[in-house]
Amino acid sequence: MVRGWMSVLCALALLSQSSMVFAVEKIDFDQGLDVKATLQAARSDGSSELPKVEPQGIPASKAMGKGSAAWTIMVFVNGKNNLSSYGVKDFNEMEAVGSSKQVNVVVELGQSSGPTKRYLVAKDDKPGEITSVPVQDLGKVDMGDWRHLAEFGSWAKANYPAQQYMLVVWNHGSGWDKNKDPQFGTRGISYDDETGNHITTQQLAMALSAMGGVDVYASDACLMQMAEVTYELRDHAGVIIGSEETEPGDGYNYTTFLGPIIQNPYMSAEQVAQAEVASYQQHYQGIGEATTQSALKAETLEALAGLINTWTANVMRANEKDVVKNARKKVQSYAVSDNIDLVQFVELVGASTKDSSVKGSGENLARFVREQMMVANGNTGSYTSSNGIAVYLPKYSVSSAYADLAWAKDCNWDDFAKWFVNVYKEGGDDSAGGGDDWYKKT
Repeated sequence: MVRGWMSVLCALALLSQSSMVFAVEKIDFDQGLDVKATLQAARSDGSSELPKVEPQGIPASKAMGKGSAAWTIMVFVNGKNNLSSYGVKDFNEMEAVGSSKQVNVVVELGQSSGPTKRYLVAKDDKPGEITSVPVQDLGKVDMGDWRHLAEFGSWAKANYPAQQYMLVVWNHGSGWDKNKDPQFGTRGISYDDETGNHITTQQLAMALSAMGGVDVYASDACLMQMAEVTYELRDHAGVIIGSEETEPGDGYNYTTFLGPIIQNPYMSAEQVAQAEVASYQQHYQGIGEATTQSALKAETLEALAGLINTWTANVMRANEKDVVKNARKKVQSYAVSDNIDLVQFVELVGASTKDSSVKGSGENLARFVREQMMVANGNTGSYTSSNGIAVYLPKYSVSSAYADLAWAKDCNWDDFAKWFVNVYKEGGDDSAGGGDDWYKKT
C-alpha cells in the first residue's frame, strides 16, 4: 500500500499447534531452522531454446492433510502502524463476501490500539462495522516476528483445513533490503510500530517453511515483486503475487477479489492468483491510479537464475558500456530508484547491442518471463513498461547485505550489479530514476 519500507524471506521450524478454534487462548511457539538453496545449471550459449520447467508436484502445504474446504485464505493484517484504519476497511471488504462451506477466510487483525484478534470472517451488510465474532483474543503480540506469522499459518491450517491454502501478508513492504538506512530506517515487511520489529526477506521464507508452505503467497504491501524476494520464497509457495511499485493505501479490493472464489471455490492456485491481479487492476483502472500487480510461478525462478547467468556473462564480456548505461537511464524504475523492471532493461540493452550473444540470450530471458513465468501481469496508468518482476540495480554502490540473499548466492546478478556500478561511475548522471520517497504514504 504505499505500504513502503524494505525486505522479506528463507527456511525453518515447526511450531506448537493451538487447541480448537473456539477457545480463546495464549500462544507459545518455538524455533528451528532448515535452509535449502539449489540451482539448476545455466545454458552457456545464446540459443533460442528455453529451459523446460517441470512441475514440482504438490506444494508442501498438502502434506499437512486435506480438509473438507476447497480453500483456506489466511490474511495477516498487521495494522499496528499508520495503516490501522485501512486494515479495518479491508476487513469490512472481506465481510461483504464472508466465508462459505468451501472457502475459509481467516484473519489475524492487529490495530494501533487494543488487542490482536483472530476471526473466521462472516458475511454481513454493515460496511462500517466489524460484526464477525473473534475466535481468539491474543492480547498484545509482536506481528513483526516471523515466528508469530508462522504460528498464525500453522494455527489456521490446523483449525480450518482445506485442499489448498493462500497466505496474504498485509502491511508496509519494501523489497529485499534489511539494512539500516540512516535516512529511511530499517527496511522489511510487516512492521509492528509497537515492538519496533519487522520481518526480513529471509525470515519471510522461514515463516512460510515453518507453516508447511502455501499454494499461493501474496504481499498486500509495496515493492515486493522482486527477483530477490520471490527467489527466497520459491520452495515454499506455488504462485507468488506482489507489486513492483508501491501500492496505494487502499491496497487490495477484497470484495472483488474474494467474490469470484466464493462463487467458484474449485479454482486452481493460478486461477486464484489471476483473480487477485484482475481485481486489483480493475479497481485502480476505475479510479485512474497508476499501479503494478503480477503473479508468477515459483517453480520457474531457478531457471530464471540460469538465464540471468548467461545474459549477464554475455553483457560483461561484450563490455558495451554506453549501451548498458543508456538502458539503465531509460528503464522503468520505482519509488526505490535502485529497483528496475528486469525485462524492460534486458530489452533496452538488446535493442542497442551489436553483440549477437547479448541479443539472443536477452530475447530468451524476456520470452521466458512472459511465456513461462508470468501467471498474470496487470498494470494501470503509466506502468505499461512493467513486465511483472523487478530487480535491484543501483547506480552508486551495492549493499553489503545483498550477498546474504539466496538470489545472490545462486545467481551472478550481484557480480553484474558491481560491474555496472563501476561502469556508471565512469560517467553517469542521476537524471533518471524514481527518487527515494518510497517511505511516504500517498
